[in-house]
Amino acid sequence: MLKLLFIGACLWFGVIAVRHYWWTLLDVETPAPSALLRHFAMGLLIVMVTVTAIHFALQWQQDREVVTVQVVNANTGLVTLYQAQRGSVAGRQLRTVDGREIRMADVERMIILPTKTTD
Repeated sequence: MLKLLFIGACLWFGVIAVRHYWWTLLDVETPAPSALLRHFAMGLLIVMVTVTAIHFALQWQQDREVVTVQVVNANTGLVTLYQAQRGSVAGRQLRTVDGREIRMADVERMIILPTKTTD
């Protein structure tokens, strides 16, 4: 819901900017934006940039987290353990911490074990 409010606010400011641009082309006297509107726009911009930076930082941190991946062969029951960064596990392949590329066969299943926390 918050994203929709931000998008709506951005669109609203965009409409105001386009309207101001057209008024200057037509030499129509434009009312000066109030200081409150300018502060609100700057605050909204700062909040959006801050939230975006926090989101990217948390996503980067989560992708760098080392997890244990179990690859289970459904036919034989053989379990193989690998250590990989969460961001390098995609689809049916993964890259281990030591750089090996692992591609799973159709009969193999991947289980990503939860990270152990020290609480």
